[in-house]
Amino acid sequence: MAGGERIPVARVRSTHAARRELRLEMMKGFVWPETPPERLRFEGPGAPKRPLKVENARDCAGGAIIAFPPGVPRDVLGPMEGARLMVEEQAAGAFCAGGWYVAAWLGFAVVDDAGHPLGRITEVWEGPANAAFTVEDEAHGTMTLPAIDAVVLDVDPDTEVVRVGDVEPFAVRDAD
Repeated sequence: MAGGERIPVARVRSTHAARRELRLEMMKGFVWPETPPERLRFEGPGAPKRPLKVENARDCAGGAIIAFPPGVPRDVLGPMEGARLMVEEQAAGAFCAGGWYVAAWLGFAVVDDAGHPLGRITEVWEGPANAAFTVEDEAHGTMTLPAIDAVVLDVDPDTEVVRVGDVEPFAVRDAD
């Protein structure tokens, strides 16, 4: 995983410069976190070059309404419609449904609940209902698992290990 890389998690749907507010629409697979960052960085049309300090934020029907303090000029917010909210890749989990940014798991080791190795993640993708990942290992073959709470028990990005529970009801195995 590349350190410092930013990914888009939301788009500015509309602005209300007089109130110093932006309405965000979350991108597929992302939700507004319970504890949002103190500063937000945007890219794209009309986006300021520096991160903006947040006064308060609230979840709002598939997105969020962000209010900025008086130190953020109104003329900065006005032209931001269409800009993307960007977050550091390692912080993206806070914005993901289920709290996981599955794309970052590529190459992670997968272990069972007892710590026995099951293989390494060789593919990840987003599906319409949830993300999924493929685990490959010489001893266990290849299996694809959904990234859901019933399968994934814990993810440690520091050690690059995904701990899973009983995968048998969910595993789709290659029929080589």
